[in-house]
Amino acid sequence: MDDYSVISGREEAESIHRRHLHNRLRTVIMGRYHQVPGFVIFCVLLLLIGSSWRCSYGNSVALSCRREERDALLEFKQSLEESNSSNGFLRSWEGEDCCDWEGLSCDRATGHVIRLEILPQVTQVKNDPFLQAWAFPSPWGLPLPSDPVVHASELSPSLLRLRYLNHLDLSGLRILGSTPIPAFIGSMKHLSYLNLSNVGFHGAVPPHLGNLTSLEVLDLQALWPNYGLLLAHSHWISRLVALKYLDLSGVPARKARDLMQVLNTLPSLSHLAMSSCFSPGAFSISPGLFNSSFLARLQYLDLSFNFLQGPVPTFLRNMTSIRHLDLHGNDLNCSIPIWFSDLNGLVHLNLEGNQLDSIEGGFSFFIRDKCRLRFLNLEGNQLQGEISRNSSGICAFGLEFLSLRSNRFTGIIPEGLGQLSRLEFLGLSYNSLEGTVSELHFTNLLGLKYLDIGYNHLTVKLDSDWAPPFRLNFIMMRSCRFGTEFPQWIRSQKDAHTLYLSNASISGEMPQWLATELKLRTLDLSNNFISGRILNFSSTMARLDLSYNLISGSIPPSIGENLEVEFLFLSDNLLTGPIPASLCQLRSVISLDLSRNKLSGWIPNCWGNATSSFISGKLWNFSSTMGLLDLSYNLISGSIPPSIGENLEVYNLFLSDNHLTGPIPASLCKLRSVRSLDLSRNKLSGWIPNCWGNATLPSIINFSSNRLSGVIPSSIGNLVVSSLHLNNNSLHGEVPDSFRNLLGLEMLDLGENKLSGVLPAWIGREVQSLRTLRLRENHFTGTLPMHLCSLFQLQILDLAGNNLHGTIPRCFGSLIGMSHRSSSPELNDSQYALSAPAPPSIHWDQQPVAEVVKGRELEYTTNLKFMFSLDLSSNNFSGPIPHELTLLTLLNSLNLSHNLLSGNIPEKIGDMKWLESLDFSGNQLSGEIPPSISLLTMLSHLNLSDNNLAGKIPKSSQLDSLYVSDHSIYSGNPLLCGDPLLNKCPGQEEAPTPPKTPSRENMGGSDPLDKVTFYGVVMLGFATGFWGAIGILVFKKSWRAAYFTFTEEIANKIYVAVSLKVAKLKTRMRGE
Repeated sequence: MDDYSVISGREEAESIHRRHLHNRLRTVIMGRYHQVPGFVIFCVLLLLIGSSWRCSYGNSVALSCRREERDALLEFKQSLEESNSSNGFLRSWEGEDCCDWEGLSCDRATGHVIRLEILPQVTQVKNDPFLQAWAFPSPWGLPLPSDPVVHASELSPSLLRLRYLNHLDLSGLRILGSTPIPAFIGSMKHLSYLNLSNVGFHGAVPPHLGNLTSLEVLDLQALWPNYGLLLAHSHWISRLVALKYLDLSGVPARKARDLMQVLNTLPSLSHLAMSSCFSPGAFSISPGLFNSSFLARLQYLDLSFNFLQGPVPTFLRNMTSIRHLDLHGNDLNCSIPIWFSDLNGLVHLNLEGNQLDSIEGGFSFFIRDKCRLRFLNLEGNQLQGEISRNSSGICAFGLEFLSLRSNRFTGIIPEGLGQLSRLEFLGLSYNSLEGTVSELHFTNLLGLKYLDIGYNHLTVKLDSDWAPPFRLNFIMMRSCRFGTEFPQWIRSQKDAHTLYLSNASISGEMPQWLATELKLRTLDLSNNFISGRILNFSSTMARLDLSYNLISGSIPPSIGENLEVEFLFLSDNLLTGPIPASLCQLRSVISLDLSRNKLSGWIPNCWGNATSSFISGKLWNFSSTMGLLDLSYNLISGSIPPSIGENLEVYNLFLSDNHLTGPIPASLCKLRSVRSLDLSRNKLSGWIPNCWGNATLPSIINFSSNRLSGVIPSSIGNLVVSSLHLNNNSLHGEVPDSFRNLLGLEMLDLGENKLSGVLPAWIGREVQSLRTLRLRENHFTGTLPMHLCSLFQLQILDLAGNNLHGTIPRCFGSLIGMSHRSSSPELNDSQYALSAPAPPSIHWDQQPVAEVVKGRELEYTTNLKFMFSLDLSSNNFSGPIPHELTLLTLLNSLNLSHNLLSGNIPEKIGDMKWLESLDFSGNQLSGEIPPSISLLTMLSHLNLSDNNLAGKIPKSSQLDSLYVSDHSIYSGNPLLCGDPLLNKCPGQEEAPTPPKTPSRENMGGSDPLDKVTFYGVVMLGFATGFWGAIGILVFKKSWRAAYFTFTEEIANKIYVAVSLKVAKLKTRMRGE
């Protein structure tokens, strides 16, 4: 069998067309030759030779295109409009001979138009790192976004007058509106090639396409973008008996229940692409899904993104001719079966993005005999084990693409990979590989262009004078340990345009050649120990990340003149000096982060002339809005430029933690696309401007910790605000009634102000999405509105330090946000990976909130989602503590101190097992402390002081340790008794007192004669006892002899007994 090569869909279709013509010719000449007279064969050969001569010398006699077909094409042209006037596709459709027009081919013998192609333009993607990794593999068959050449409102029926057309490719045409595939296409019976991919037709694929019985290639792909085609029926496909190539990718086929059975009947089908055709649960794999003969002839199969579940389908082992297999983006689990090693003809294998956990037989056995393999992608699974320690038996030396990224591979990188001389893409990042990477790993990688081995546990040891055999475009070695020096071998990579060396333990200054000799478009050196100053990089730089280093000095004044960056990250360094005004000239900037430095001076009053074009072409229709401007945590002073909102349009603007003064500019109200506006922790003063409105995006406004005064502007209620922080200012008045319009409000922090009035009734009635409500230290009065109990997502309620009165509502027990974990999905990176260029707005649980917990104020940010707090302290609440509060089992902190609460502590207080801080001090509580309080094993702060509690204190090691650290937790309760207090409970038995050692005062009194008498009696008793026994032996010889004789006999008896026992033991051991 001839070697199989992977080609694009269009090239393969053309080869099919050529083979089709060749087969017809061979049939004429050779078919049934034994039944045809010789002179007939001779005549046929003469005719073929004549035709060949006429084609060869047809320049003088070739016919131009037919007038009726030229008129049909001109009518078709009138229905088209060029999408991009610069490409000039339709301008070539002029002149008398339509056979010379772009996209057209004619049969020069007859002058008939036989081929019409309107091909798309492939979008030129800028080298943003996110798009690079996605678009780079396109030479291996992965689709790239494309732009249409022309568009139309409908497909003109004038094409029907091209009666001899056999090749029609309209993939570069876009149909506007909801137009179905026209019926007249089913009448173009000469067609052998039909490509309507991504044209934009809507509705069901018409069954009259089944009339095209000569069709060999049918491409209805609708992936980019996803249009409204669907496959309602599939019986018409069975009439396409000549079909060899079928692409239904992106066409929903859930209603065509017999599709697979129909495909089994096609005798010539060898290419089947059905990516993204089925919704979850609509396509199940069964052993008899395909018959054996169909599987045996199939060479190309794409079932990616079809929500396939379970093990790898067993029918694949019968695909003896398979060359291209794509199952990526499904939910296949278990292992890659060992019979995969028998599919030795594979050229392209893609199993990316499944849940596969192992490779039966190991990776080296899996790849051992796949000599034709050029593309292997196992990325994004959970594969374990080692890759391989040697290359013995591996014959895939033609491998061009190898990606094992985002798995769980361990061990070392085999040196045998360095022998894959045709390898262009090597991706091993996000695993647990370890060991040392040396020159041996790259010995023969002559064609390597893309290297990604980051996020492992690798140490890179390459000689400083090492000359790499490759010329890389992408170098991605994040979190590799390079030592302290900047790797010198990178200097030789003149073709490199992307370099990632973040978190690589590199120190010292950046080499000058990095800016002068390399034409990088992306450079990421973040999270290192790089010092020195910022280099003057070339204008080709599109993304520069030097954050989290030790870079000092000032930002080059001309940085904005020299660069055309889209992303510039210089945060967390030691930069000083002013912000250069030239940064305003970055006309393509999307994200600019200068935060956490020591920059000083004023904010330049020139921002706003910058416009961003995230990507050329029409892949995404982005506006000219800047995604991020972050100047927070610096030493910037002065006022905010008054016209900043007129000159600048930005999604996220962070100016917090500086020394800014003056008022908030009214021009900020003109930021229509703002999502996060943070001016907190400055020295801003004056009133908040009352001009907000017309913004449509959910936004976060943080003006906290300033010196703002006046009333809260009612126009804020016109915004679509998800979080509002106005705390720690001097605002007065009531909460605006317009806030009832903030239906998506999740966090409201108005604490530490001078606000007054009653708590708004719309909280919990109209606004029900609150997760954090913080109104502490104001002058609110009245009672707690019952609508607060409707805040089912509430996690933090802080009303401390007001003048509220009344009882605590029993319905607080229904605040399920404090009793049940939320099951709402959290937004992750992949959900906004293809969204607007702006970074996603800060989620509610990543915002700073200050809470008084454990007796001191703590600020919660990234761990806010785990904080559950109820603080009603320092008010005038009365009545009992509702026992329903014990249903709030997720609470970390409960503070009801300094009120007028009475009654008993709820008996089931021990059910609140997550409590870390409990404060009931300064009330009028009575009764005993419930024994269940000893079950609060997480408790680290307890205060029950200044109440009327009585009875015995419950016993537990947790409560004892709390008392040891703070003796005041029970103070002010004179009727409490028992350990650890000195006050004993009535009827409690006294513990026996150990005898005391006589002191000098009670050892015989203070008379010296008594002391002498005492010591004399002691000495006399000792002398009498000692000499009574020893003196007799000294002076009486017979007694002395008898004593020593007795002692010696006893010793001899003991010795004999021990000796006999030992002898018996030795005898027994020898016998055994």
